[in-house]
Amino acid sequence: MPTTSSPSPVLRAAPRSAGSAGSAGSALRGALAALCLALAAPGLAPQAAHATTFAPTTQEERIDAAEIIVRGVIREVWTEEDAGGMIWTRAQVDVQRVYKGKVTENTLIVEQLGGTYAGRTVRVDGVARFDVDEDVVLLLDRRKNGNLRTVGMTMGKFTVRLDPYTRREIIQQVQIPLERAYDHRFIPLPPEGERFALTDLEAKIQRRVEASK
Repeated sequence: MPTTSSPSPVLRAAPRSAGSAGSAGSALRGALAALCLALAAPGLAPQAAHATTFAPTTQEERIDAAEIIVRGVIREVWTEEDAGGMIWTRAQVDVQRVYKGKVTENTLIVEQLGGTYAGRTVRVDGVARFDVDEDVVLLLDRRKNGNLRTVGMTMGKFTVRLDPYTRREIIQQVQIPLERAYDHRFIPLPPEGERFALTDLEAKIQRRVEASK
């Protein structure tokens, strides 16, 4: 796995496209970086599913660890193979709102280890899944090469959807088995008592950002 500051050359598959808190955050970022390095070690063989385990973190810790937190819409999802032979799934996000960090562009590219490219598959349990036109809130930090990834893998991604009964925006975190195709339109609606408002998450992010100043 390359760790240089410049991006590695990649081969790209055809994309699908649409029609105190500060020190705690630094420590957690380091732990999560070590996890991703372990996942990308040479022993990670293609065409196999890989279970991953890591110490649980709270939502507050993940917010503190994030360098950037945004709301946006997934516009494109594709796979690439880097110069080291590792397969990555990447998603282009059209940024609609910035909750934390400095974002100077209208789009961001977020990557996750694993995917299928040229007949080879690397499966990593716990990675975030992305779908075109999906409305998301993302907690992001950077790998050593500067590329963005979700904090805590799937725990750093929230899908935003409209509650059909209350007509308010709610957030969900789901983990679909890797052998199943992911389509955000068919995520099951959680029971009434387990639906969480987007506004509550936004308020929590704002509190944590203010506390870190």
